Amino acid sequence: MNAFNLTFAALMALVTLSLAAVPRLSPAGIVLGARVPRDRMDHPVVTDALRTFRAAICATAAVVFVGVALFAENPLVIAVAPMIATVAFVAAFASQNRKILRAKRAEGWFDGVPTAVTGSVSSAREPRDRRVPWVCVAAALAVIAASALYRWWRFDDIPERFPTHFGPDFQPDAFADKTPLAVFQGSLFALALQLVMAVSVAALTRANASRRADRTAAGAARSRAVLDTAVSGLSALTLIVTVGITAMDTTALFPAYAAAREEVFVVFIGAVLLTTAALILRSATVRARGNADAAASAEAESPDNDANYIWGIFYANPDDPAVVVEKRVGVGFDFNYAHWQGKAFAAVTVLVLVAAIGLVAFA
Repeated sequence: MNAFNLTFAALMALVTLSLAAVPRLSPAGIVLGARVPRDRMDHPVVTDALRTFRAAICATAAVVFVGVALFAENPLVIAVAPMIATVAFVAAFASQNRKILRAKRAEGWFDGVPTAVTGSVSSAREPRDRRVPWVCVAAALAVIAASALYRWWRFDDIPERFPTHFGPDFQPDAFADKTPLAVFQGSLFALALQLVMAVSVAALTRANASRRADRTAAGAARSRAVLDTAVSGLSALTLIVTVGITAMDTTALFPAYAAAREEVFVVFIGAVLLTTAALILRSATVRARGNADAAASAEAESPDNDANYIWGIFYANPDDPAVVVEKRVGVGFDFNYAHWQGKAFAAVTVLVLVAAIGLVAFA
């Protein structure tokens, strides 16, 4: 067990632990994917479900830490560890969601509780104060341009055959001949990634999705505040990924930087994981602050629509014409999985995950 294994294991465990904060990203009145009236938030079943969920995430983080610390040299472990954390999260979330739903049905929590749905009858779209963080976009493009110019300036210093892939010990196990396309392939990939992420961030600033979780007027404002945080965090994460990919590619092209390859990788992955965890925690804090204000208000409850959610996470309502809806758990938007668009997205996601693990396992 070396310093690299321990460092990477600690970072993976930290990100896994941050999943315990994901329920706090839910809109007001949602606990582990279940609609709960304000006067039942302190119900023993609710508090016990939250406590059990957090304990499960902590146990998973411990398993991830030990597994990665012992076997980080195996690429399959690196690929499977996030999947273990994700599966454990969904399983713990779904089991505790069912616990709350059983208690709610048995005790009739919503019997006699006034509910309301608010919306606009105007053709005007809701206001958008979000802006694309162009500073991050410009910084990433500047890094890509500087890297490309450096490769062009020092083209003669690049070996006629240079490594394109490295094993767990950071030793090269695949090579390519020096051609302009091969040399600048990393820059082109980073540029394509940056453009895709920039378009995604821009779409988040302009998107309108049907709200099916907190359907009050104040809920819309709280959702916009969380989305503002997500847009900023995603932009910063994209910049970090772009810098990391460019730096890793540079260590492969120029032998003079080969000695720093492992350190660059550790810093790159660490920065990505820490930024991801910080984004989750920051978004949870913003959402929790808004939900606390909602709990103190006299606003009517949103309707109880738990029957339209699978495991309290995935919206599936064939009677709802909306295709894109606000997430009930997390930040951003998701599909109505009762429609073909949502089913297609789910199928593609599963195929990509299976393919990614297969490539790592059999590479």
